[in-house]
Amino acid sequence: MNKTKQSYKRIFNFIANANVYLKMHPEETKLKYAIERTGENLNEVGKDYNKKLKDIKLELAYSDEKGKVPFTIDEQGERVYDYTKENLKKLDEQIEKLYESEIEVEVYYATELPENLEDGFKKVFEGFVIA
Repeated sequence: MNKTKQSYKRIFNFIANANVYLKMHPEETKLKYAIERTGENLNEVGKDYNKKLKDIKLELAYSDEKGKVPFTIDEQGERVYDYTKENLKKLDEQIEKLYESEIEVEVYYATELPENLEDGFKKVFEGFVIA
């Protein structure tokens, strides 16, 4: 296992592309093994990101004079808050900042790559399963 710092943006891009790659290439390879191992380590990243996102949304939500934060529930069961114009701008900025922020993650580098590995996948996989 190796540790690396990656942004949530790169992590989510890796996960999406890894899923596509694994569907396209179900054969057992050292790259597939590395993707699966790295994927296991990244499982908690989405939960961590969503928790931080919820905290940001609540922190900037409108609150009444008694400090209560009114909200509704959407179709997915998520809370939907109201925001002042100023806090809506701050919300967008903080969400973008969170998305671009880096966290340390454990990755597993493949010891061998398939000869037919597409350049698009190579670029996305660098830093996760390709050293």
